[in-house]
Amino acid sequence: MRKTTIPTLAAVLALTAACNEGTVVEPVEEGLAIEDLSLVAVDGDAITGAVVFAQVFGAAASGAPAGAGEARDFSRSRECAAGGTIEINGTVERTENGEGMVEATVTGTRDQVNCTRTREDRTLVINGSGTFNAHRMRVNGEPVGIQTTSWAGSFDWTKTVGDADPTSGSCTYSLESVRNPETLTVHVTGTICDREIDRTRTWGQGT
Repeated sequence: MRKTTIPTLAAVLALTAACNEGTVVEPVEEGLAIEDLSLVAVDGDAITGAVVFAQVFGAAASGAPAGAGEARDFSRSRECAAGGTIEINGTVERTENGEGMVEATVTGTRDQVNCTRTREDRTLVINGSGTFNAHRMRVNGEPVGIQTTSWAGSFDWTKTVGDADPTSGSCTYSLESVRNPETLTVHVTGTICDREIDRTRTWGQGT
């Protein structure tokens, strides 16, 4: 009697599956995901916003000149979430009208020095520089109207995922954030590493 070939075929399929399973190689994650870029943009805006707030409305503003056309220079360093710093140097032009209104324009530069951020098992290290321009206004201590910040520049990045070898690259960016006193939100939009981002976070006092 002729033997069936079904068991032999099944064995071949099982062996093939075992070989394929043993040679699966996890793909290496290259480049920056949109979540990475959003983290860099939103976190960078929050740090810059904290420095701007301190210079315009915080303790650092106590000696600021009042009167149109007068200006004060400043230089501040802020730590990034997982190491490194953002160095911010700028000029504050601040106007008080005597009716409780304080309006200010802040311009300057932002240098990211080994600025390190983490997301899940990913570590991002950023080095780069750029410029920024911010407008703020308060009446009797309360924010009034849309508060804007725009910044642009470039950076080099290194990304490590778990125990894998790091990947790296270079990017440019052009971003804007809008602080809305009515909704207490910060809306960050623009382009970073040739990707469009659109993120909203809660606006807390001091940022």
